[in-house]
Amino acid sequence: MTQQDLPPPQDRIAELPDGMRLHYLDSGQGPVVVWLHGSGPGASGHSNFKGNYPAFAAAGFRNIVLDLPGFGRSDKPADAHYNLDFFVSRLSAFLDVLGIERCTLLGNSLGGAIALGQALARPELVERLILMAPGGVEERETYFQMEGIKRMVATYAAGPMGVEQMRHVMQLQLYDPSQLDEALLSLLAEIPRRWRIPMVLVSPRMGEVVRLADDVLVLHEGRYHQVKRMFAAVGNHVVGLHRERIGDILLDESLAPGEYRPLTEAEIASVGAPQPRSKT
Repeated sequence: MTQQDLPPPQDRIAELPDGMRLHYLDSGQGPVVVWLHGSGPGASGHSNFKGNYPAFAAAGFRNIVLDLPGFGRSDKPADAHYNLDFFVSRLSAFLDVLGIERCTLLGNSLGGAIALGQALARPELVERLILMAPGGVEERETYFQMEGIKRMVATYAAGPMGVEQMRHVMQLQLYDPSQLDEALLSLLAEIPRRWRIPMVLVSPRMGEVVRLADDVLVLHEGRYHQVKRMFAAVGNHVVGLHRERIGDILLDESLAPGEYRPLTEAEIASVGAPQPRSKT
């Protein structure tokens, strides 16, 4: 993913002592509020809070709107273990780089769990906590029994996100679904198709972050429910699988469930299948 592929805006970059680069917006002057977004397709500081932090800036606060590691314009190290300790340590280093000695942490979902973890790790930094549906409060198993979580996971696991699928997910999160206009839904549905963003669920067993939707898993050979067994070996339950491509054969989004079309010769050749014989 290149910088020009990412949505605006682009503001400032903080480089941590370990070399990680985190993108953030810096708006307003006054007491510091650090905004920590949740996870899911398209999640970033700006996309989650663009309707909120300008009001805080106008009210006399300095707003640090962070793209967490793995999201937005911040670095996305492939070899990182994205557990809660990882996020908290990166946030702590980020605050040190910016010279912030005291602040309000405002966190939503995953960001709420990170805010709680930061307050426990370094309480001297945290003046106030503002938590919006925070993760890290209940055990993982409890989250997975919640009706909203079950519906959301099932929708993401079912395949590509279109407008109607995004409407279904967003209706779980709003008291008044009439606020969802078609333009907003179309924008939200486009984001996961263009940018692969991890979706995570946090358990209070610190260090345990469940990635519900991640980058593509590539199998060169699979058999005997290999994917399910691999995830089960590390304590995760697979709730759904969606095959996106085999070789150069991409899932044809124009086909409804149960429909099919003939493969082209190029598609057949991409998986090493024998070419059909000519009748001449």
